[in-house]
Amino acid sequence: MKGELRRQQILDSALRLFAEKGYYETHIDDIIRDLRIGRGTVYQYFANKDDIFFQLLEDYYHRWKQVVAISDEERKINDPVAYLRMRIRRTLAFFAGEREFTRIYLRIAPGINKDIEPLIERIETMVTDVVRQDLELARRFNHLRDDIDISGAANLLIGALHRTAYYDFIQTETDADIGVTAENFVRVFTAGIFK
Repeated sequence: MKGELRRQQILDSALRLFAEKGYYETHIDDIIRDLRIGRGTVYQYFANKDDIFFQLLEDYYHRWKQVVAISDEERKINDPVAYLRMRIRRTLAFFAGEREFTRIYLRIAPGINKDIEPLIERIETMVTDVVRQDLELARRFNHLRDDIDISGAANLLIGALHRTAYYDFIQTETDADIGVTAENFVRVFTAGIFK
């Protein structure tokens, strides 16, 4: 248990430092000073800074996936607007509750380096697949307009969510009303994609 606690402390420190200083300006020495631990302690759990950053992104994706997971009961929702609203609210609440991670994911991670980029692409693909599956479900139940390109709509939805999260929860650093933001988001998108 002690080892897992130390590993988590390293991740927590790195998260805070990456969010404050950025990826390139954060060094292993910063984590060591922050936690007052020896260099060997960090390397006992992580190979290097990229390894720490990689783990932070992996954890972020898995937490998002848990937050937006749909229960068997929720799968029975036959109202596409209510279903979309539920997914959007959960995602926006996740972004708001994970501000440091969200800042890293939306502003720092893309384009960092060739070793991290495949993870970013994998996470983006998995997120896009979740949205695409929701839209395919809407099409199966005859809720989606026939002329809507599902892949294009999924990318538009994700892009708009990312921008909304960045503006409402990162750039302004205020507590935007998630319900109002979700409702505005749903109103705009449902008018364009649903029958």
